Amino acid sequence: MNLLASWKWLALPLMAALLIGLGAWCSARVYRPQLDALRQQLAESRHGAEASLLALQKQNAAVIDLEARAAERARQGELLQARANQAARQDYTAAARVMLEPPPEGVDACEAARRAFAEELRRERTP
Repeated sequence: MNLLASWKWLALPLMAALLIGLGAWCSARVYRPQLDALRQQLAESRHGAEASLLALQKQNAAVIDLEARAAERARQGELLQARANQAARQDYTAAARVMLEPPPEGVDACEAARRAFAEELRRERTP
């Protein structure tokens, strides 16, 4: 009887191992296709994320370039505006000087102003 009892204790772990192995094999057969599909989805998602990150980096570089070009155009615009303001000040000063010249006696003020401005333009355009 002692020998029979020892075989029972030996058979129980063997049966448990067999059942565990059979359960693992059945689980693998059932869940392997699902795991493979999920791994494929994960790989596609990672590839898409990398592509999106690359596109985002390119867009960021383009935005930085556009901002730099816009800043340069704004700086050039300010320089041109300062030059235009300087030229306008000179023209305004010349116009004020012409307007302050007294018109000849007996001549219409508008006609005198027209002649004075025409003379000023002729002087400016003469090299």
